[in-house]
Amino acid sequence: MLRRVTMAAGSAAAVAAALMLSACAGSPDEGGFGLPTLTSVEAEKALGVGPGRVPSEEGVLVVRDNGCFALSRSGGDSVWIIWPERTRLDADDAARVILSDGSTAGDGDDLVIEGSPVPLDALPGGEDPDSYFGSFGRFCGADAAGALVALDVVAR
Repeated sequence: MLRRVTMAAGSAAAVAAALMLSACAGSPDEGGFGLPTLTSVEAEKALGVGPGRVPSEEGVLVVRDNGCFALSRSGGDSVWIIWPERTRLDADDAARVILSDGSTAGDGDDLVIEGSPVPLDALPGGEDPDSYFGSFGRFCGADAAGALVALDVVAR
């Protein structure tokens, strides 16, 4: 009798866990890395600049199959984007971002980004493969191509 109760309890726990996981899978707020952002102070530190303007990068926003957002530049290379902190994923379309001015940008949109590329280890914890930026950056190819740290983004 004890064995049946134990098996039933184990089965019930497995079903409950499966239900909880399936409920999370459909929510845009759950799972994945989210949208990588830095505050302006963190971005300036990663860029190695003080307050003020930095160069701009132009290109086309690419949303890769793995969910990483990158800027494809005229030379044919692409670089993973670290967004300003007021940028967020669109709750209705996780392949679009809502920029600080309220406009949206998605795959194929031209962008002008005030910022510069940096090596992955310039990001907070970027040298640590177990940190947020270290693991996310490696997942998005920033260990090879670097990351584009954005102070501001302007869609064209």
